[in-house]
Amino acid sequence: MKKIRVVVAESDALIRDGLKTILDLEEDVEVVGVARDGREAMTMVRMQAPDVVLMDTGLPAMGGLASVKLLKEKSPLTRIIMLSSFEDEDYVLNALAAGVDGFLFKDTGAAQMVASIRDVIRGEVILPARVAAGLAARALELLRSTGLKK
Repeated sequence: MKKIRVVVAESDALIRDGLKTILDLEEDVEVVGVARDGREAMTMVRMQAPDVVLMDTGLPAMGGLASVKLLKEKSPLTRIIMLSSFEDEDYVLNALAAGVDGFLFKDTGAAQMVASIRDVIRGEVILPARVAAGLAARALELLRSTGLKK
């Protein structure tokens, strides 16, 4: 069985270590690197060629969005799931525009986190339901205000 190779890029040591521990328990997932900041994340991706990067939105030394843009330029096939502790639809839109494949809150349960990693490998875009609902409402409002019809 081919394992899903993951790099965890998280500024908070407790969350970083917790994610590594949770993911290491999965038979089909292998944590191939951990990074404390954006520069380390880029080095890990270059050295390890992971399938997925779990990336903190608030990485020091190179912010989450800057890291995403650079990572997508250097490694376009690597899937990225942004991890955030705050809900901001504009940030989510910017993250999607930068190339993330998913966006999760740090309070996501372990089973959902692992399922999301598997889902992005299959090409799915991952968004929390409350964020997806908010973005859908904004899109509908935009369509109504511009008078666009099918």
